[in-house]
Amino acid sequence: MEKQEKVKKIYDFISENLYFNIPDIEIGDNYYNASLLFGVLTCLNKGKELIFGNYGFGKTTSAENIIGMMYCMPKEVVLEATVQGHPEQTEEKMVGRPDLGKLKEGTEKTVWAYSSLLETKIFDEINRMPESKQIITLQGIDRGIWKYMNEMILQGDFVLYATCNQKDNANTEINGAVLDRFDVAVESKDMGLHNRRGRRINNQIDILMDKEFSKKIFVILQDKEMEYEKKQLQIKKLRSEFMEVIRKRANQYFNENLELLMPQELDDIRNEINEVKINEDALLFMDIATSELSSCLKYGQKRIEQSCIDCRYYYSEDINSGYLCGKTKGQFSVRSDDSLIKYSKTLAWLNKEEVNKEHLIKILPYVMWHRTKFDEGYLNTQQMESRTDPLNLYISKKAVEELRQRAFEQENSVKELIALLKKGKFEEAKKFADEKDHPVFYEYIKMWDGESPFLNTSKKDAEQKNESKPDNRPS
Repeated sequence: MEKQEKVKKIYDFISENLYFNIPDIEIGDNYYNASLLFGVLTCLNKGKELIFGNYGFGKTTSAENIIGMMYCMPKEVVLEATVQGHPEQTEEKMVGRPDLGKLKEGTEKTVWAYSSLLETKIFDEINRMPESKQIITLQGIDRGIWKYMNEMILQGDFVLYATCNQKDNANTEINGAVLDRFDVAVESKDMGLHNRRGRRINNQIDILMDKEFSKKIFVILQDKEMEYEKKQLQIKKLRSEFMEVIRKRANQYFNENLELLMPQELDDIRNEINEVKINEDALLFMDIATSELSSCLKYGQKRIEQSCIDCRYYYSEDINSGYLCGKTKGQFSVRSDDSLIKYSKTLAWLNKEEVNKEHLIKILPYVMWHRTKFDEGYLNTQQMESRTDPLNLYISKKAVEELRQRAFEQENSVKELIALLKKGKFEEAKKFADEKDHPVFYEYIKMWDGESPFLNTSKKDAEQKNESKPDNRPS
């Protein structure tokens, strides 16, 4: 069975037996549950995902089950490695602590927390930690570098799920720098009456609980002398063995003939995802989206908490007018670009396609909504509209649909501008940009202050070719 088919079968098994849900996103001819789909994509590409939702709506449970099925990891290990979010949480419990026995002997040695050692992690209720505690994990979340005392683990990419309850008196805001480290955010929604009734009637069998295999993994994790890399190899061997246990239980209790993923297959999948191509139309759409979310006609670029005022791009009372730069604060970060590409490639891989515009359109709202702050005036115009998503996700989806329409209208013009720039017709290109009056055209003009790998030429070369020197457009 091909790897894509295995992943889809695992998705179906979790959806039907472990995480009851209602499909709420359409991909091609198929319907998925967004929370579950993005959870699976996160495992495939070693991404980082925020899961919002009400109490008891399966946020943590979904992450546990996805890790268990995709990584063939006993649930006891997943539970022990979960970092609990609360105000008194400490670095010693999240990252590592001193080996007190060695310390008495005068030697500094770190006993690493399970969460630091495993390449799959859950931060449960991360918004119950104050910002100062959230910042402790910043470098680890961003780069997979875990430090304590004079020791360090260079983990690299890893899988991370962080759950967030809806606002109440016991939680805090998530720091903006931490939010930007998360690739995507989803909402775990009500499973619906039909699923609730089925859950009441059917016995809940957890095929991922296994004391025997958990003990074997804990022995490896607790070994103070074994090197980090060797621990990973030993755990991979046990995961391969536990895969057969899960398969037998799925057949016994659910009559399902499951084909699960070997550890090496997961590594192969990531390499294949990296090799997925992005077509030209998708790149143009991404340029248009990024220009609207990052450009500022008045100040050169958008900056944190910088609102749009006194600009023709600012939205008016007609909420359908104005570009996204006039409806949002701050800038679409470079990490956001990376997240959009990574998840679009993963979705395209799953469907055996190259990345096209539709993949970006499906992924972009989930990359945007936890990072983007919308202008209060614009936000207020949307508050009372009927919707099935959290307000920011609803607005982000709506914004992306508006982007789709503008991209359709501007696509040929963008290609025409690129052709003018390639030919070195800068004055004509600047005039053309003024006529079209969209941020993307001005951003292309700015590219000509130096080398432009996108257009495979440079301003200097084009000037020499055409023996003319255009004026610089101020940013």
